[in-house]
Amino acid sequence: MQNTILRLVVCGSLFGACATDTQTGELEQETLGEGAVATTLANALLGEAKTEVNWGAYRPEVKGSTTLVMQEIVIQPGGHTGWHSHSGMAFASVVTGTLTLFDSTNPCVGVPYVAGTAFVDPGGSHNHIARNLTAEAMTVRVQYITPTGQPVRIDAPAPSMCP
Repeated sequence: MQNTILRLVVCGSLFGACATDTQTGELEQETLGEGAVATTLANALLGEAKTEVNWGAYRPEVKGSTTLVMQEIVIQPGGHTGWHSHSGMAFASVVTGTLTLFDSTNPCVGVPYVAGTAFVDPGGSHNHIARNLTAEAMTVRVQYITPTGQPVRIDAPAPSMCP
């Protein structure tokens, strides 16, 4: 149990792939990110809070002991983050280039976000992948508000319906 929790915490701070134990005790990789590097700029305890956001159809909420994590993520041309979700909400701002976000509810259709635009990720079971479909590197800065002790990133398998 402690090993699994430690693995989730370590994987939560990275944008690469995470591993899970199989019944045989071997490691099974979920979706491996490629050409994406995340640098954590801040990790601070916010304390007891109730944070709510109303953004489009989303109504994410994090309450109780919360943590703020800030990351800068650079994705090279053709790179991606791998499929994942978050334990809390995320506020993403595209700094340079174009980030194309694919959602597990419609994984074959991406939504492009150009430099100067932003979006909210509600967290929870909202699986998604960020891709750089352009010929130039792109940068996104993300602020996560998560329940204290929970991972920022939760690895997820790729949907079977799209390559």
